[in-house]
Amino acid sequence: MDKLGDLLETIEDTLNAAAPEMLRIQQKLGSLWTNFGHPQVQHLMDRLPMPPLPPPPPPPPPQHGVVIQWLEKNPGKACGIAVGLCGSLLVGYSMHAIRQRKVRAATVTGRHWKVVVVLGGDHPLGAPLIRDLERKGYKIITSVSTPEAADQLESAYVRALVLDPSEPAGIHVFLRSMATTLSRHFPLSDSGTDSLTVCSIVSLLSLRTPPPSAPLENSTNFANDYLPYLTATQITPLQVIQSILPLFRNVSGNQEKSIIVCLPATATRVGLPFSSIQSMSAAGTLRATEVLRREIAAAGMTGKSESMKNINVVVVEVGAFDVGPPPGPDEVYRSMEQWSVSEKLTYGPAFAAISHRSSAPQSRWESFKGHFSDSTPYGVRRKPTNAKVFVDSVVCVVTNGASGVSFLGCNVGLGKLRNLVMGHRFSVGAGSHTYKYASFLPSLVLDALLNIPHILIALRNSLLPIEHATPPQDLPPVEPVAPIVPAEAIAWQEDSTSDVGSEADAESTDASASWVRLTGRDS
Repeated sequence: MDKLGDLLETIEDTLNAAAPEMLRIQQKLGSLWTNFGHPQVQHLMDRLPMPPLPPPPPPPPPQHGVVIQWLEKNPGKACGIAVGLCGSLLVGYSMHAIRQRKVRAATVTGRHWKVVVVLGGDHPLGAPLIRDLERKGYKIITSVSTPEAADQLESAYVRALVLDPSEPAGIHVFLRSMATTLSRHFPLSDSGTDSLTVCSIVSLLSLRTPPPSAPLENSTNFANDYLPYLTATQITPLQVIQSILPLFRNVSGNQEKSIIVCLPATATRVGLPFSSIQSMSAAGTLRATEVLRREIAAAGMTGKSESMKNINVVVVEVGAFDVGPPPGPDEVYRSMEQWSVSEKLTYGPAFAAISHRSSAPQSRWESFKGHFSDSTPYGVRRKPTNAKVFVDSVVCVVTNGASGVSFLGCNVGLGKLRNLVMGHRFSVGAGSHTYKYASFLPSLVLDALLNIPHILIALRNSLLPIEHATPPQDLPPVEPVAPIVPAEAIAWQEDSTSDVGSEADAESTDASASWVRLTGRDS
C-alpha cells in the first residue's frame, strides 16, 4: 500500500508539471498542421464556417422606466405625493402673492403709516425704544417734559410734543397738538396716507424717578411729594390713554392694537420699606390697567364693533437697566433732611442700613469676590441689564410678533409664540424676576425674608462696643483752612504798630507783634 501511495503521488506531480504545456497543445498541433499538413486539406479547413457569436446582453432599463414601474405597482402612494406637491406649490405661491400685495400696498400708500404714541420719551429708556420703532417703519409721536428734550428726539418720522406730567392742565394742549399732527403728514416730503392711524400706546411715565424715600409716617412727604408724583405717574398717563382709546375704533378690526404700560417691578410686585409713594402709585396704575383690559375684552366679546376685539393691553414690569449711574450715598442721606427729629431717631438706623450703594460688578468673578471684600461691606449691587432687552420686548408686543426670528424672509412665528407665553403681564430687567417669584410667597415668609438684613444689622450692632460707621469713600481732598486769630489779639497787634516812638521802637514793636497773645494784654 505504501508503494501504491508513492506511485499515485509521483503521477500527480508529473501531471501538475505538465499541465502548463498541455494548455498549448492545441496551438502546437495547429502550427504543425499548417507547416507539414496537406495543402488541400488546409484549404478545406479554411472553408468550414465559424460558429456564430453569442448575442450581447440586453442593456439596463432607463431610470424613468424604474419610476414608471414603481408608479404602476404603487398607485395610491403616487396619488398622495402628487396631491402633496400641488398643495405645497399652491401654499408657496399664495404666500408670495400676499407678500407682493403688501409690498404694493406699502408702495402706494407710503411706508410709515402706523403711528405709535410714546408717553415719556425723555426717559432714559425712551430714546432707544423710539429709534428702534422708527427703524421698524413706524411714525412716532412722543411726549417730553421740556422743549430741550424735544429738540434732541425729533427727526424725520419722530414728532415730540411737550407735556409736563405733573400739570394736568397741559393734557388738553397735548391732545390738540397730537390731533393736529395726525391730520397732516410728517415729514412733508412723504406722500403717506390721507390719515394716520394710531396702532399702539407705550407709557413710560410711571417709570419716573420717585421723590426722596421717607417713611409712611412722614406727613410732609404726603403733602408735598405724593400728590405731584401720583399726578405724573398715574393720573396723566391714564387720562391720555382714555382720550386716545376712541381713536382705536377708527382702525380696521383686523389690525392689531396695543396699550403697553411700563411699571417699576419692585414697587409693583413687593412694597419695600421707605418706598410708599412709588408703591402706592404703581399698585393703583396696575389695577386700573387690569380693569381696562377686562373691560375691552368684555366689549369685544359682547359688542358688535370689530375694532375692540384686537386691542392688547399689556403691563411690563421694568427692573434695573444700564441707562446711567446710580444715585450716590450723598443723595441717599440728603433725603433724610426733611424728616423730623423723632422720625430720624426712629427710622434713621433702619433706613441708613439698607440705603448703602455700591458699584455694579463687571463680571461674575468680581461679583463673587465682592462678598468677601472689606471695601464692599454691604455686598455688590445687581448688574443692570442692557437696554436692548427692554426695547426688543416692547417692540415685539407693538409689532404683534412680526419682529421675531425670520427664515428666508418669512416670519417663523417665534415672536407670536413669545407674546403668547409672556401673556398680558411680564417682567424684564435685572431683579424683576426675583421680585416676581417672591410675590408668590405667603406674606409671613416674604416678610421674614425681607427682614433678614435688618436682623443681621441689629445683631452686629449689639455685638459692637460702639456704633458702626463706615467712612465715605472717594471724597475730595480737604483744603487747608487758615488758623482763626482772636479779635483781641488783632486789636493788640494794631495798638503795638502805632506811629508813636522811633523807627527802632517801631521795628521792635513789629517783631514782638508776631507773637499772638491769647490771655490778654499786660497792664
